[in-house]
Amino acid sequence: MIIYRLFALAWLFTLPILAQLLVKLFRLERFKINLADLSLPFYAFAIFQVSKRFFTHSFLPHYLAAMAILALVICTAMLNKQETFLVKRFFKLFWRIGFFVTVFCYLLTIILIFFK
Repeated sequence: MIIYRLFALAWLFTLPILAQLLVKLFRLERFKINLADLSLPFYAFAIFQVSKRFFTHSFLPHYLAAMAILALVICTAMLNKQETFLVKRFFKLFWRIGFFVTVFCYLLTIILIFFK
């Protein structure tokens, strides 16, 4: 069981490397896609897989609730700051800030499996 914990910890470092390789390999910079844009789905999938493996229930509903709260906060902040709501700007901001929320949730998952 310790080997699975070490694999989960190793994913923390290898998923961004994989995302960066994909960005460079397919030259996604020209579409303004960077490391954070590709790492978010990888980390979301990792949260689901790791929590499913080590706990009775997956943390996916908790993660999705955190992302929904993030969307509400961003919408509220955008509407307070300016009168118009730009969907393209919202999605870009949501995706980039969502990356940090996802990494934080994955770190929390790793901490929980090591102290289980």
